[in-house]
Amino acid sequence: MKILITGVKGYLGSLFYEALRCDYEVIGSSRFGDSLLGIFALDITDKQAVNICFSCITPDVVIHAAAMPSVGRCEKEPKQAFNINVEGTQNIVEAANETGAKVIFISSLAALDTSTVYGKSKQLAEQHIRKARAGYEILQLSMTFGLSPNTSNDRPFNKIISTIQIQSPIVYDNFWRFQPTYTEHVILVIRQILQQGFKGRCLAITTDGTCTMYQIASDVLKPIIIQEAKVYNNRTENFIDPTTLLYQGFPTFSYSSMVADLRKQLERFYTKPFV
Repeated sequence: MKILITGVKGYLGSLFYEALRCDYEVIGSSRFGDSLLGIFALDITDKQAVNICFSCITPDVVIHAAAMPSVGRCEKEPKQAFNINVEGTQNIVEAANETGAKVIFISSLAALDTSTVYGKSKQLAEQHIRKARAGYEILQLSMTFGLSPNTSNDRPFNKIISTIQIQSPIVYDNFWRFQPTYTEHVILVIRQILQQGFKGRCLAITTDGTCTMYQIASDVLKPIIIQEAKVYNNRTENFIDPTTLLYQGFPTFSYSSMVADLRKQLERFYTKPFV
């Protein structure tokens, strides 16, 4: 099976690439590419470039992880957000239809709330995904945690890593509650889809417990001083029944199990005592 991953230099795309390449023929693409790593340059907003990429690679499956994932940036740059998240996804689906590729779309629970630019763009992108003729699966993730090859961007788990590295208190929101998503859980679901087939589902992947950013940071960090504040003022709280995933034959993850795993992942970053 040949798998094309978009956004392969991002937080999730790079993780999927490393997790799957041992078992599948995996080809990575990103906006600027990397010839040394064998990553194709692909701007998903360029329809012609997407068509050429798909016709050359002829993937069996595309894991579409490329996106503008920042809620704040989407609000500041709505035109760019819709261009990348919506039109880019449409280009991917149309190219997949031409080559007979199935699509796994990395979406967000924010698609349930169209009051934000990010949420609206993800909802519209999901509508395009449902037009993938060979088959599709939509994975709706919450705020996601877990060690990725990309530790440099501003995703939540990388902020926790930064707290350890800079050894200085960082402010975390203690207002908005959410059910976190664990990266290893996402990989388990993707592997099962690849092994068992595509059924056109929309799968919400979260743990069974809720938390704030301050709580999860407190739970996974060793005794490090962190600060709390009301940061995420206007975010919608979406609570998902995790047994829904179980009923569809997929594994579930508890909040406590995720926290235990995250603590182990963070051990390598404690190079000196925190003072």
